[in-house]
Amino acid sequence: MIRRRRRMRTAIVAVAVTLPPALASCRSTQAPGTPTTSVGGTIGNAQVGLAGWAVNIRPAVRVTDGTGHALAGATVAFAVTGGGGSATGLTATTDTNGMAQVGSWMLGGSPGVNTMTASITAAGYLSSQATFVDTGLAAEYTIQLRYYGNYEPTAAESAAFTYAVTRWQQMVYRHVGPPTPVNDTAGTCGGGEPAIDQTVSDVLILASFDSIDGPGKTLAESGPCFIRTSGAGAGLTVLGVMKFDTADVGMLVANGSLNAVVLHEMNHVLGFGTLWALGAPFPTVNCLQLPSNPPGTLKDTYFSCAGGTAHAVAAFDSAGGTGYTGSGQPYGGHVVPVENCANAPYVYPTCGRGTVNGHWRTTVFGNELMVGFLPAHPALSAVSLASLQDLGYTVNYAAADPYTRAFTAPPAVGTAPVYLGDDIRHGPLYAVDQAGTIRLVRRQQ
Repeated sequence: MIRRRRRMRTAIVAVAVTLPPALASCRSTQAPGTPTTSVGGTIGNAQVGLAGWAVNIRPAVRVTDGTGHALAGATVAFAVTGGGGSATGLTATTDTNGMAQVGSWMLGGSPGVNTMTASITAAGYLSSQATFVDTGLAAEYTIQLRYYGNYEPTAAESAAFTYAVTRWQQMVYRHVGPPTPVNDTAGTCGGGEPAIDQTVSDVLILASFDSIDGPGKTLAESGPCFIRTSGAGAGLTVLGVMKFDTADVGMLVANGSLNAVVLHEMNHVLGFGTLWALGAPFPTVNCLQLPSNPPGTLKDTYFSCAGGTAHAVAAFDSAGGTGYTGSGQPYGGHVVPVENCANAPYVYPTCGRGTVNGHWRTTVFGNELMVGFLPAHPALSAVSLASLQDLGYTVNYAAADPYTRAFTAPPAVGTAPVYLGDDIRHGPLYAVDQAGTIRLVRRQQ
């Protein structure tokens, strides 16, 4: 009697590559003599992340059958195999597209290589395994803070700056370039700043408390004054200025808003809303599209970098932006709406210079910290961090605040409790190279 040998079906693990591109490091595991199982790639492999924090992109695999079709219902078991980290959601089932993704992967607390495996099993198929190799890095981005002027900040005011520095050094964690010498006379940035003669590792912030325009108007003015000319950090801030109105700071302390406002303003120093439209020769140009000019020309202003990076768009989609229908652009909702002062009550003159073109659109983003009207419970989202990533910073999404939203059009309009005012610094902008040579980039921002 002749028995037919049962032929085993073979599972092929194929993985789609999304932004940012990932390099595969994968292998198949099967018994000797069995048909070969192939692994085509991974999502979330070969990343760098901040040691002790979750990686930005959660490892994922896409499972297909022997004909290349998505295999739904397959069990994928993820396991941390090196580096001392931890993970959640270690067992996942492939969806109708064959995709399965780990819940989160926290890298080990010490810098070094971290590894994770994803083992794929399905009834009647051979098992396969993919390996992820990500690297944890130590925090190295340094924010140097120097107060100037006659006003001595109180303990509460100093604590707000310390809080913001700590948060930003968790959210931006790699050097943006080599140390840069800055040597210039007093008042160059246009606001009575002291003379500078020092080498700056990443960014130096000059902070002051002074009179701006009285209570209830502009709370602060912040932005870059010197940016790097060349190298990996070309176009990024090396020296910035933050000025808070003494007529308003007491109110911010009393209502518990000062921490959020300082965090917001420090982001403008790094480049949020202030370095979105640099001209050549800087590599990061044209992130601000269709700028508006209230009360005249109002457009569907949005953030999208012409250089090809799209981290902010991806983060916006992840937070709920795929459902946003408010954009009139040909690519639908896959843009990040920037404030255009077109929706009541956020219209000119309340929403004007310093608010337009430099913040997320308030009527779309709601309680996100980087809108121009501070909400009651602000959240600094991964969308804001991703916009810095598009500028050239290395960011840690896990340090952002939790934020998801139903981005619909027309969105609900709420009452903002704190008007930030014209909070973007409009002084001159300079560039400085590694030899310390300074040149004017623009006379006014």
